[in-house]
Amino acid sequence: MRLGALASVIEDSLQFCWGVTVEGTPLEGAKLVISVLPVVVHCSACGKNGELESLQSFRCPHCGEPASDLRQGRELEIESIEIEDVEEAV
Repeated sequence: MRLGALASVIEDSLQFCWGVTVEGTPLEGAKLVISVLPVVVHCSACGKNGELESLQSFRCPHCGEPASDLRQGRELEIESIEIEDVEEAV
C-alpha cells in the first residue's frame, strides 16, 4: 500500500485496523506492507520538483518560493496484492 504523508491516515492505526479486520478470516496472518511517501511539490518559479523537508512550510526546497502544486503526498492506494494458493489439509 502507498500512503502519502498528507493522506490524513496514521500508519500505526492502519496496521491495527488491518489486523482487526482480517482476524478470523482466510486473510488472517496476511501482512500489510505500507510505503510512506513524502510530499513532493512543483515550483512554478524555478520549474523544479522537490521533496518538502517539513510539512510546516510549503516552500520550494530549491529556491525557497511558496509552492502549492502537490505532485505526491496525498496517496492512499493499493500498490500490489500477492496471493498464495495454499491447498487446505484434509
